[in-house]
Amino acid sequence: MNNTQRKIDITKATLFILFAFIFTITVVYFAFVPDIKRLKIASMTIQRANITLEQAKAEHQIQLRRLDETKATFSDSLALLSTPFSIEGFHSDTKRYFADFELTDINFSNTIASRIDRLDISTYTVSVVLKSPNDFYGFAEYLNSYRNVVELALPISIKINEEYGLKWDFGLKVFRTIEVQSPQ
Repeated sequence: MNNTQRKIDITKATLFILFAFIFTITVVYFAFVPDIKRLKIASMTIQRANITLEQAKAEHQIQLRRLDETKATFSDSLALLSTPFSIEGFHSDTKRYFADFELTDINFSNTIASRIDRLDISTYTVSVVLKSPNDFYGFAEYLNSYRNVVELALPISIKINEEYGLKWDFGLKVFRTIEVQSPQ
């Protein structure tokens, strides 16, 4: 009997160990596997976020390099935009091209301020008398190298003036940057 009891005890022990093993595996599977899956998903999300961040940093560096190159390329033009403009100075600089020169200010407007921040475009009407069209072409060429960004605006009207020659009426646009004061 002793032997039979021992066999039963070994069988019971084996069944008990098997049951305990299955119970432990079930508890581990239902308790920790979902957390491991969430951990894997979170880890993959973090990896994707890090990759996206690195790509964004690389793109930012490329854009920053392009901006620096553009600033270096157009530094002279940007300096021209910040040069102050005065009607009297413009008149004295350009009167050698004209026999009679009247400059009337028609408006100061920020017509492009909505598209380009900190840019002021002033429009003037100019009436001049020239002896020949070559004087006007010389003036237009001079505007390309003027110390401010100045553009001839259409329409250009030409009338015959009996005293001097040709009377030209045209628009003149002056581009300047607007000083932005930082908030205190």
